[in-house]
Amino acid sequence: MSKHREEERKDDAFSGVMDRIYSLQLGDLELNEIKDNLILAASPLHLDTTVMNAKLFSNLFLTLFLVMQDRLDDLDGHRLEISTLNGAYTSSRELLNSSVQDHLRYEAIWLEEKETLEASVIQLKRKVRILESRLTSRIEHVESESIPNSGVKAAEGHHVVSSANSYTQTCDRADVQEDSQVPVPDSKIKELSAKLEKVESLYGNACASLVRQDELFLQNEQNFLTNLNEANLHRCDLLKRTDSLQAELRILRVELDGLEHEKVNLNGIIEDIMARVELGNSYPNRRKDPPGPPESGGSPIEDGRRRIHGVPNVLLLGDSFLYRLSEEVRSLLPSKFSVTSQMMTDAPLSVLLSSLPPESSRPEYIVLSAGAVDVAYNELKRFKHDLLKLCLSGTKSKLILIKAPFNHLLPQWSIVNSTTFKLNKFMCLLSKKFSFVKFIDTCFIDESMIHLRSFEPYYGYCGRRILGEQIRRCILSFGPTISTPVLSSKGPSETKQS
Repeated sequence: MSKHREEERKDDAFSGVMDRIYSLQLGDLELNEIKDNLILAASPLHLDTTVMNAKLFSNLFLTLFLVMQDRLDDLDGHRLEISTLNGAYTSSRELLNSSVQDHLRYEAIWLEEKETLEASVIQLKRKVRILESRLTSRIEHVESESIPNSGVKAAEGHHVVSSANSYTQTCDRADVQEDSQVPVPDSKIKELSAKLEKVESLYGNACASLVRQDELFLQNEQNFLTNLNEANLHRCDLLKRTDSLQAELRILRVELDGLEHEKVNLNGIIEDIMARVELGNSYPNRRKDPPGPPESGGSPIEDGRRRIHGVPNVLLLGDSFLYRLSEEVRSLLPSKFSVTSQMMTDAPLSVLLSSLPPESSRPEYIVLSAGAVDVAYNELKRFKHDLLKLCLSGTKSKLILIKAPFNHLLPQWSIVNSTTFKLNKFMCLLSKKFSFVKFIDTCFIDESMIHLRSFEPYYGYCGRRILGEQIRRCILSFGPTISTPVLSSKGPSETKQS
C-alpha cells in the first residue's frame, strides 16, 4: 500500500512539473505546438523525480521553456517599441504633410487675392484717367466759347490760337492768325471749380462704395463659412444618429436570431418529448429509474449500483452538431444501452466538461462533439489544455471524439479551417496515445449533409445516420463493458427478460 502511495506521489510530482510547463504560454504558435507534443511524448514515461537524472531532466526541461518565454517576452517588448516609433513617425509625417498642404493652400489664396487687388487698382486708375480726360475736354470747351466771334475770320481761313493754356486748334482755313489772349470770366472759373468738386466727390463716392462692397463681400464670406461649419456639424450629428440606429438594428437582428434559435431549440425539445412519449407508449412495462433518491423497499446501495451500472450508459455531449443525433444512436445500439444527450449550443469545451457529473457517477461512454465554438472564439490553446487534462485525469469512461467539421462557406486556406485542421490533428494524436480514446473521422460526410447556413449548424438526416453508425462501431469495439458483473447478479428470469 505504501509502495502504491509512493508511486502515486512520484506521478503527481512529475505531473505537476508537466502541468507547470503546459501552463506556460509562449508567444509563438509553433513553439506552443512543439511544447504540447513534447508533453504528450513525456507524459506516458512517468519519470521518478526522486532520481537525480530524472529530476535534473525535468528541471532543465522547465528552465528551457522559462528562458524561451523570457526571450519571447523581450522580443514582444522590442516589437512594441518599434511599432510605437513607427506610429510616432507616421503621425509626424502626416502632420508635416498637412502643414505643407495648408501653407500651399494659403499661398494660392493669397495669390488670388493679390491678382484681384491688382485688377481693382487697374480699373480705378482707368476710371481716374477717364475723369481727367473729361475734365480737360470740358475746360477746352469753355475756353473755346470764351473767344469773341469777331476775332475769327472764317472766310480768310486763319487759325485761332488760344494762348491761355497753349492749346491749338486747327481750322479748315489755310491762313493762321494769332490773336491776343482773352481773359476768362470769374463766373466760368467758379462753374469749372464746382464741376471739378462735383467730379472729385463722385470719385470719392465711387471709392467709398468699392470699400463698402469689399466689406460686404468679406462679411458674406464669413457668413458662408459659418453656415458651412454649421452644416458640417449637422452632418456629423446625422452620421452619429445613423450609426446608433444601425447599431440598434444589429442588436435587434441578433435578438431576432436568438429568438429563432430558441424556437428551433423548443421545437427540438418538443420533438424529443414526443419521441419519449411514443417510446413510453410502445414499452409500457419498461423499467425507468427515477432521477431522485432510491425508493424504499430495498438496499439503497444496491439500488444506486443498479441505477448507475444496470445498463451501459452512453452520454452524447457537445454543441449544435448533436441535434437529433441521440435518436439515431439509440436506434442503432442494442437495447441494453441507455443513451442520453446533453447539447449546449455556443459553448466551448471548458463549459461542456464542467457540466460532467463527478467521476463516480460518470457514464461508461462519453461521445464528445466540440471544437467549432472554440475555433470561432480562438480558444485552441484552452481546448488542448482541457482535453489533455481530461485524458490525464485517469477517467474510467471511454471517450469518443468526433472530428470537428470544416466551414465549407470559407476557403480551405482560411484561418478558421486551418485552426480546425490543427484541432482535429491534436484529437487524432490523443486517440493514438491513450487506449480509452477513439477518434471518428467525418470525412465521409460531405458539404450537402451539413446545414451551415442556419443560426446553429447541424448534420442533416443522412449525416446523422452515417455518424450514428460510426459511433455504434466505436462503442462496440471497446468490448465488454464494466457493468457485466453487476448484470450477472440478477436472477435468470431477469437476465432473460433484459
